[in-house]
Amino acid sequence: MQLVAGVVQLLIFQHLALFLARAHPLNDVASKCNGSTTSFMSQIHSLVMDIHMKAKVRFNTYAHCQEFDSKAIVSLCHSGDSNFPTFNVISTSSEEDKLSELYKVFRYMNTAIGNITLEQMELNPKNKTLHKQLNESKIEIAAVLSNLSCALNKRYKVPNIDMYYKTSTSTWFKKTRGCKVLKSYKHFLAQASNITSDWDKKGDYTQDPSFDNPPDHR
Repeated sequence: MQLVAGVVQLLIFQHLALFLARAHPLNDVASKCNGSTTSFMSQIHSLVMDIHMKAKVRFNTYAHCQEFDSKAIVSLCHSGDSNFPTFNVISTSSEEDKLSELYKVFRYMNTAIGNITLEQMELNPKNKTLHKQLNESKIEIAAVLSNLSCALNKRYKVPNIDMYYKTSTSTWFKKTRGCKVLKSYKHFLAQASNITSDWDKKGDYTQDPSFDNPPDHR
């Protein structure tokens, strides 16, 4: 199932215009990714930081719309069984591992946020604030994925990953599953912000393009 996109989504986030204008499409990555890997990494960090700063408010909006109080959030929105991907990197992990792990999680969230949005449009059809925030998240995730794809394609390879989001006809399952995923996402964004903290400086210099495009010695 696809999100309702088109003009509505394009108009939602004018404050993301700079990031989105610089993000690159996922198809035909090799020919579309103009720029250095370091530039893409700097943009990834900026996007992740921007999303991280909004994550708490967005999570609280979602939980409130499900009519979860603070005790319910603690008991129902724990991340233990959300099937959220593990983020297997530390500060000393290689650049390739960091990029690949980020790509894995954002690919999952791209699928998850689409399903959560559709579910909430059904369960809370009149809550425009919630719909707007979920659609914002969808656009931001797409921007991060575009830049991750370009950075990986420049030096390494884009992982072949299939992500699935378990759905159900149960209203209770939809509400609690979404809450667990968004709480896990909030925690992940804190980790991702820390892991990419030195990437904001990478766009300040131009690297030798031969490193991003090594000669073919075959």
